[in-house]
Amino acid sequence: MQALTATGIPAALLSLAVLFVLHPFARLIRLVDVPDHRKAHTGAVPLIGGLSAFAGLFLAWMISMPLTGGFGLYLFCSLLLVLLGAVDDARDVPARFRLGAQVALGAILSFGSGVYLTGFGDLLGLGDILLGWAGLGRW
Repeated sequence: MQALTATGIPAALLSLAVLFVLHPFARLIRLVDVPDHRKAHTGAVPLIGGLSAFAGLFLAWMISMPLTGGFGLYLFCSLLLVLLGAVDDARDVPARFRLGAQVALGAILSFGSGVYLTGFGDLLGLGDILLGWAGLGRW
């Protein structure tokens, strides 16, 4: 409950504020979705919801939470992923580049945070599924 009041409520309020601030600029920076043969909506729809949600969370986190224990790296990688998504919305980044960037940022986050996946637990009801050498926990 403390995390909700310390981070969640301010994040929601900041996200709403950022949404209203970004809305007038969406057309100027070409962050709008225009209708085409695959889309049924009419008119240009601003693509700023994800940016405003992340901005609110980012600002609330910077105000109330620590950047230690891998959280700073998490926020940095998240920021780069959100920016990549925004650039892709505005300019159509090639899929191979997006995938490569997402894999690279995931690897940076995984190796840099010190948190590793060593198994899947009792996923199938047959006992623990351990990844062994593929789990990267021993590297």
